[in-house]
Amino acid sequence: MTSAPLRGMVLLASGSTRGVGEAIVCAAARAGADVVLLARELPAGESDRHEQELRARIEGWGREFLLVRGDVRDGAGADRAVAAAIARFDRLDLVLNNASVMCLDGTTDTPLAAFELMVEVNIRGTFLLTRAGLPYLRRAAHGQILTISPPIELEEGGLGSSVPYLATKYAATALTLGWAAEHADAGVSANCLWPHAPLRDPGGVFLPARRQKVYLPEIMGDAAVEVFARPPGQVTGRMLLDAEVLGAAGVTDLAPYVWHRPRHLTGAFPPTDSP
Repeated sequence: MTSAPLRGMVLLASGSTRGVGEAIVCAAARAGADVVLLARELPAGESDRHEQELRARIEGWGREFLLVRGDVRDGAGADRAVAAAIARFDRLDLVLNNASVMCLDGTTDTPLAAFELMVEVNIRGTFLLTRAGLPYLRRAAHGQILTISPPIELEEGGLGSSVPYLATKYAATALTLGWAAEHADAGVSANCLWPHAPLRDPGGVFLPARRQKVYLPEIMGDAAVEVFARPPGQVTGRMLLDAEVLGAAGVTDLAPYVWHRPRHLTGAFPPTDSP
């Protein structure tokens, strides 16, 4: 893969100011893409220092960064983000559905409000952002949809103990696989990407069980760029795992992506700051 395989492309992403989404938009920017983020509204007078730092990093790599405030559950917010991308760049090539709400309780322990929020963000939000972007993805020479959702496993035990959450994520997967077929005539690729192993939780200090490998979100970022960089229609309608994507690209040593608590908590692990 060339050093800037996404040069000239525009990526629209939801829920990507932290964690996996942040890793993906940063990897895409380093690969040459300009970035448009649909991010939640902040309380009056409040600023998000992390968003400012993200902007500085992306612009430091020579790419443009556009932040649009809105709710991914709101069709108007999705339409506004797409309109802003077209107004600024006159194109849209890549849509990343990353916004997600997670509640891992079982059915009887999941509050109705939590389930409704997962439905609204994980399903409705994915549908609305993609629907808003599709007319422009169909015109693009390299239109792609990537949804952060898991492979569907319906055999016994496939849903595990987190039925409400996984049901909403499986719905996002089903939507994405459907879009691959529905828009194949225009060369639009649509795929799902999921981590092959636990990732470090950016919302707090993750304490894995002894001997359990936990990975940095950057493994998803690099895998997403590999998917985005494939020619139109070459890889579509797939439920992919990050490790298998990197393996197909010749990256078999995943050690650099493994999270080491002492090293990473002290900040001794250097970030990649160059394109």
